[in-house]
Amino acid sequence: METAYFGPLRLTRAVLPYMRKRRYGVIVNISSVAAMEAHDALGAYAGAKAALDGMTRVLSKEIAPFGIRTLTVSPGTFNTNIGNNTVVGKNPLPDDYKGSVTDQTMQVIAGRMFQAKGDPEKAMKAVYEVVVGEGIGKGHETEPLLPLGQETVALAKTAQDHIAHALEVFGDVCNSVTLDKK
Repeated sequence: METAYFGPLRLTRAVLPYMRKRRYGVIVNISSVAAMEAHDALGAYAGAKAALDGMTRVLSKEIAPFGIRTLTVSPGTFNTNIGNNTVVGKNPLPDDYKGSVTDQTMQVIAGRMFQAKGDPEKAMKAVYEVVVGEGIGKGHETEPLLPLGQETVALAKTAQDHIAHALEVFGDVCNSVTLDKK
């Protein structure tokens, strides 16, 4: 939470007074498809990124009157060397987790076998172009979300289907819990 949520929040709070004063700015928060996906073994990371996403969506509405916008970048896996720099906790997983997706994920990370698919230079070029409205960003400068990475499309679709299914199953219930008129 300190790194993935509170760090960006503190930085945003530090720059906002200056952006409000000049009535312009773009706040770019780097999230993760993990916030949408709910992948086993990434609970703390995904939770922190989901918190960042929620804060950014609310912030976007609050700062729009000042000519400031937000962009949430939701990348999948990119070759940033994260696999080689991740430290697995010292405490072993409980025996109940042996062979689980969590156990397998921790083995991949600990064994430095993490295989990223995305090119970070191409991703940052896309972010830049969306922020300044050039190249792929031309005409899309006000878009609030930039998903990046080959696997992100399928994972975002899964999250979208999850919500659509809930509304299909519980739509009537959702609409039936209003206060009765007196």
